[in-house]
Formats: sequence, structure tokens, C-alpha cells
Amino acid sequence: MNRNWVYSLFALWIVCSFACTQPKPVANVEVQKENFVFSIKGTDTLSLDKYELPSISPALKKPVMIFAFGGGFKGGDKADKGYIPYFEFLARNGFVVVSTDYRTTLKNLDPSKVSSPMDFIAALQHAIDTAVEDFYDATGFVINQSSDWNIDVEQIVASGSSAGAITVLQAEYDLCNGHELAKRLPAGFNYAGVISYAGAVSGVLPPHWEKMPCPIMLFHGDADKTVPFEQAAMENLGGLWGSSAVAKSLENLQASYYFYKVENAGHEISGLPMSRNQYDIMSFLSRQVLGDENLAITTDERVPGDTIVRKDFTVWVERQEKCEIVGMESAILYEAGFQDTVDAVIMVYAPVELRIQRAMYRDGASEEQVRARIAAQMDDEEKRRRADFTVVNDGVQLLIPQLNRIVEQLKTEKFIL
Repeated sequence: MNRNWVYSLFALWIVCSFACTQPKPVANVEVQKENFVFSIKGTDTLSLDKYELPSISPALKKPVMIFAFGGGFKGGDKADKGYIPYFEFLARNGFVVVSTDYRTTLKNLDPSKVSSPMDFIAALQHAIDTAVEDFYDATGFVINQSSDWNIDVEQIVASGSSAGAITVLQAEYDLCNGHELAKRLPAGFNYAGVISYAGAVSGVLPPHWEKMPCPIMLFHGDADKTVPFEQAAMENLGGLWGSSAVAKSLENLQASYYFYKVENAGHEISGLPMSRNQYDIMSFLSRQVLGDENLAITTDERVPGDTIVRKDFTVWVERQEKCEIVGMESAILYEAGFQDTVDAVIMVYAPVELRIQRAMYRDGASEEQVRARIAAQMDDEEKRRRADFTVVNDGVQLLIPQLNRIVEQLKTEKFIL
């Protein structure tokens, strides 16, 4: 696709939403972040970030969540701003959160050396094994810090998004099946739980567990074109077995699991549930992980017309050939998982009390009705952190100069694909 074509089809969604700060168990206390180097492998220095709320009860050992970022095994960032609200949410609910590096070997893949499906599957398996090795080493580092960090090594949960979800699922799968890499961890160790956002396990055959796995939570959209919902495996060669196949194997094993599948949803489920499904996440953690309840839960959610909306939007954009920049307004961009459909997001921001007054005047609604509407949507501060740009619409700052600056920035190389 040439630059002029992309330039004329540039898609921009403006988020004008009502939101409020989600109640947190511990408020008005800043989550602290520290960085630690846990391994040096060749030219790669691997580190992890620890997020923690200052302990109110120092004698009480905390559970741990170790997180692996997404990026197709060729990129990604453990400190991506989209993950931070998830980390802080968990920290405010009593977890020590660790976001870890791992080597992304597909970024150095030479296309000339991938001449067959077998070559690609071999390269993908190497990338997964490398990521699992590094995730195990990060886990070992956390275990060794258990005394200094005052954490419970029997309550270490693994979580990941996309490639990171593949990594954590494979880490548990390899542990349960006696893989050589699992020897990097202390004998008898197992994760207390796994939370996978659009993940899979690799193998020639469908998932089979030699040992009972820990409780596993699986989020996946059945229209995911990046990580397979069912499978993307070739006979005798192997490949990836998605969340649906993993859930079936857990059901057959009578293991504890929570499978949250979203009809018509794509790869946005690799991140969306971190903000939208916090109640479900905490239920899984409190009951099936920390509470040790053996439950088999499957939740089906439907996104009505999601694929149709995306198609219509794409067709509309393609018709705007003479337009340098096109935009579309959405009040629930992140909630609907459409942020990956656009190139940039502008957040129109106003103080919550001012938003309430405006909505009451515009809609003729009561304050209670507006506040209920706000409470059902994503936190405005979180949207502001995720957005590429912010327009402050507080009745004081001028809007046109803000928009002019943003338009000029949108024309830079950063936003031209």
C-alpha cells in the first residue's frame, strides 16, 4: 500500500465518553515501581518491573502476578502504557505485579530462510521456547526475592497478552508435561494460576496434560485472525492450539478453568478484558486460585454486529479518497475493542462534574442517571493514558488551537503507515 493511499485513508477515532474513576480497594496511595535486571544472555539484558502498593500489613505475604507482554515474538514492551492500569488495578487489590522482558527472536527472522511451512513452524517454536525459558528465569528470580519482597511463592500467577499469553500457557503446559526447560525452576514448583488474553499452546497433537494443571483463565474472540481461537496446526508438523482447544482439554481432565469466549470479536481480546472484565478476573483469582475452588466455567459473550461495523467503517474510509484525514466519533472505542482499527486516538476530556452537568442539560437526565451511565464505562483517566492525544474541553482552554496542533502532528511520519 503506497503512502499517498494510506495518507488519504488515515483513520482517526475521537473518544468523547463519559467515565468515572472505578472504586479501588486502596485509594490515594501511589503504586510504586522498581526495575530489576534478572538475566544477561549474550547481548540481551533482561529486566523486570515490579509494581506494588506500600504494604498496610507488612507481616502478610502477598500473591504475585508475573506478566508477559504481546508483540508477535518480534516486538512489544513490558511497560506499554496500555498495560499499566491493569498492573495498578492488581496492585491495589493486594498483588505484587511483575512485568517481565523476554527475547523476541522473530524480529531477526530472515524471510529468505523461511521457504516452507515447516521452516516457519520451526522458527515459531524456537521463539516460543526462548520466551518460555526467559519467563521461567524471571519466575526463578521472583522466587529468590520472596523473602525481601515478602511474597508467597505458592501464589505466583502467570498472565500474558497475545504472544505473552502463548508464553504463559506454554510455560504451564511444559511444566505439566516435564519439558526440559521446566528444570530451570525449583523441583515441585507450579504456578498458582494462569490468565491468558488470546493465547494458545504449541504442539503436533491437541493439548494433552500429563499432570493436573493449575487453574487457567482463558479470554479469546472467536474471530481472532492473529492467534487461532481453535487451531492453526498442520498434520505431522504442529502449530498452535487456541483457547477453545485448550478449554476442551481442561474439561476432559476435569481441571479448574474459566473460559471467556467472545463471539464476533477479534484480537482486541488480547487486551480489552484487562479493563472491561476486572470483576471476572478478581472472581477467578479469589475463588479458583487463592480460594482453591475446582470450577469449570464457560461464559459466552456476543458482540452484536461487530464485524459488520468494522466492515462498514473500512468501506466508508476507502470512499474518502480526497480526504487527507478522516475521523469517526465513538463513546465506547476501548470498550468495543475498536482501538486497533484506527491509527490514532484523540481523547476529548473534561472534569467529571462538568460532564455530568452537560449531560443533564443535553439529555434531560437526572444526576443519578448520568452517574450510573458513567459508572458503566471505562475510567476516563485510563482512556486518557491510552490515547495518543488529548483535547481538554473544560470551557476554559481554546479548542481550535489544540486541534490544529494535533492535526499537524498527525501528518508526521509517526502516523503514516
